[in-house]
Amino acid sequence: MRMFSGEVISIEILADVDEWQAMLDNAQAKEWIHADVIINGERFGAVGIRTKGNSSLMQGRGPSSNDRYSLQFKMNKYVKGQTYYGLDTFCVNNMMSDATYMKEYISYDIRTEADSPI
Repeated sequence: MRMFSGEVISIEILADVDEWQAMLDNAQAKEWIHADVIINGERFGAVGIRTKGNSSLMQGRGPSSNDRYSLQFKMNKYVKGQTYYGLDTFCVNNMMSDATYMKEYISYDIRTEADSPI
């Protein structure tokens, strides 16, 4: 699968500014918005995006917040059958509670080495 090739992944989100801001302002509602998403230079139209998490949603708001939420992407939310090379849903975590940004990467690497399905 292309997303798990071991290379750095680039994800660009092209959303209506007002919809994006409403999603951020009401993050705990976890409501879907639609946006075009460019993954490693390949554009996908009308992808569903929403905030995800529980404790991370609480950490993402406040005076020192930078609206750094975890996001869930649903490729087929608005376009039936649309996937990213077979992947219909994936998440991008904000890593707020991991100052090293490595815990998730290492856990996936260990599972791969152990030949365990993700």
